[in-house]
Amino acid sequence: MASDASTPSATSAVRFSPDFLDHLPSYQKAIRGQRIANWARQRGLEEDLVQLALLDLARVESRFDPARAASAHHYRMAVLPSRVSDCVDALMRLHSDFVTLDEERADSDFADDETDRAESEEEAFQLGDPVFAIAMRRQCAEALCVAIAALPSVQRRVLELALADYTDREIAEELGVSVQAVCTARGKGTAKVQAALDASHSLN
Repeated sequence: MASDASTPSATSAVRFSPDFLDHLPSYQKAIRGQRIANWARQRGLEEDLVQLALLDLARVESRFDPARAASAHHYRMAVLPSRVSDCVDALMRLHSDFVTLDEERADSDFADDETDRAESEEEAFQLGDPVFAIAMRRQCAEALCVAIAALPSVQRRVLELALADYTDREIAEELGVSVQAVCTARGKGTAKVQAALDASHSLN
């Protein structure tokens, strides 16, 4: 950034000289052509950058020294890259502030929605809402099926038969294993399913 110009400011009055207006199209093209302007272009802020940089370019014209530049136009073109850079920095700060505000608002809205949903579910549960009860049973049943499907084959088959009201002895005969093996598989499978259901509940 240049050290011969201050940060863009909207507080000082800006006067566009006739010479400035004559070269206005070339300044607009030069501002858009700056590589750093890609940041504003990608975010739909290119016109804001052009207007801000033009105002700042006109404002710093009072610093023109005939001994250091052939004309005011040459001076403007010389300082234009640094003015664009400063203006991009200003837009970045503003954009960052707005994005932060939007994210905070979104987080707050999400938290409010989650609170409202939890309160609604609690109220429905306390009132014995049949639709809510059916939905909860369906959700639990789906989670149970997923948990059982993830078990090793023997444990999965034992629990499937147990849920179909088979006794341990009938399951043993069906699978061709001992009753003790059925009890062991059922115990391990049940523990894994319970852990999976607890994890699923905590995520919801």
